[in-house]
Amino acid sequence: DHPEKYSYVKWRVIGILESLYYADERSNRIVPLIPHIVGALAWVNQCNWCGAEEALKAFLKNMGEKSTPALIQAFVSTKSNISSQIVDVLKAQEGKCVPALVRTLADKNPETRANAAYLLNYIHKDAIPAIPALIQSLSDEDTNAKRVARVALVSIGKLYRSELEKFLKDKSLPEHIRIELEKIIEETKSKK
Repeated sequence: DHPEKYSYVKWRVIGILESLYYADERSNRIVPLIPHIVGALAWVNQCNWCGAEEALKAFLKNMGEKSTPALIQAFVSTKSNISSQIVDVLKAQEGKCVPALVRTLADKNPETRANAAYLLNYIHKDAIPAIPALIQSLSDEDTNAKRVARVALVSIGKLYRSELEKFLKDKSLPEHIRIELEKIIEETKSKK
């Protein structure tokens, strides 16, 4: 209704974001606020406000690995056009985010578990340590979480099939998981 209100809010939000540019991993007080900050950034970015995307990129890059759990939470709760930027930040951590993602695979919320597997799918090179947890996710009660874990295993397996094949030798692996893992390994052999 009031364009001048939106303009004021826009510039206030961008001003806050620009000040966050100087935040770094030593700023422990900011880490718990990351999901809210990213939510605000998503809203601003959705409005195509000049400066919002640059402020978001700078903020996420400067936060460091301590912010990983909060970035995962932000990714899960935001579901917006900034999701790819969160993935890029997690990829840039070169595997340091994997332990947090593995812990997230055991979350009570099935959507959160599915999103953790989704993120592991996109950092496949560094996600090798997550393979046991992803294999365990093949018995998830939630069909979506199970499906996304499967997709992540296929993605990782296309590059590192031998890592998946090691788990077929595990005698403690339940038969239904072994069968599913064999199918996944076969899928990794396809060109697609």
